[in-house]
Amino acid sequence: MAPSPDNSGLYQALYTEAAKRIDCTLIIKRFPKKRALRELEAGKVDIYPSTGFDEYRSQYMFYIPNGLHRKEHYYGLTPANIQDINSLSDIKSTNLNWIIEAGRTTANEAKNKGITYQELVGLTASKAIKMISWNRKVFYQIDTLEYNNYLKKHSISDLTHLNIKTHTQCCPGKSQKLYAGISRQSPLYKEEPNPYYNPAVEISPDNFPTQQLAGSIGYKLSLALQDIYSSGTLNLLLNQHNVTPP
Repeated sequence: MAPSPDNSGLYQALYTEAAKRIDCTLIIKRFPKKRALRELEAGKVDIYPSTGFDEYRSQYMFYIPNGLHRKEHYYGLTPANIQDINSLSDIKSTNLNWIIEAGRTTANEAKNKGITYQELVGLTASKAIKMISWNRKVFYQIDTLEYNNYLKKHSISDLTHLNIKTHTQCCPGKSQKLYAGISRQSPLYKEEPNPYYNPAVEISPDNFPTQQLAGSIGYKLSLALQDIYSSGTLNLLLNQHNVTPP
C-alpha cells in the first residue's frame, strides 16, 4: 500500500475485489499499528488486511487465509561505532535500546531474549534512520526491501555518511502464511463452536475453538478470498502491482 493518504496498492485491489463479490463496500482507514489493533479489539474496525497468526491476538481476531505469503529478510541498523552484531542476542552486549513500532509482535521476541526495547507509535524506517543519524543509542531491525528502497530513493549506496552501521548477519528471516484478521467484535463476524477443534493440539488458524457461522458476512468474505486465490485472480493482481510471490 502506498504511503498515506494514497491507499493504492495490492491490499486495496484485493479487498475491493473481495468486497465486490459479497456486495459490500470497502472503506480504508489508516492508523498506527497499535491503534489499529485497539480498534479491531473494540470492533470499531472490521478487517486487518494481512498479518501472521498470533495466539494472543486471536482472542479478538479471527484469521482468514488471504492467499498471500510473506518472506522477509532483515538487517540491523546502529550507530557506526558499534561492534558487529551477528545475532539478536548480541544486542545485549551493546547497551543499545531496540526500537520497535508499537503493536508489532517483534516486541515479544525482544522481551523473550531479555533485550532492552522501546515501542514507539508510528515508528517507520525513515524515522529510525533519522534517530540513529542523530546518535541515538538504538538498534533498529529493517526489512531489506525497505532498506534498498530507502537507498534508491536517496540515490545512495549505504548509510555510512549518516554515521550508521548496517549489520547484515544479525537477524533471522521470516517466512509465513498470511491472513486477513477479522474482528471477533465486528457486526460482520458471527461464530459457533468448531466441532473439529482439538484441544490437545496447539491453537492455530487451522485448529481454533470456534469457526465462522455459515452465511455471515465474514464467512462470505473468506469464501471470496479463497475464490480469488484459486481462480488465479490473485496472481493477476500480484502482477499488476509488481509483487513477486515468495
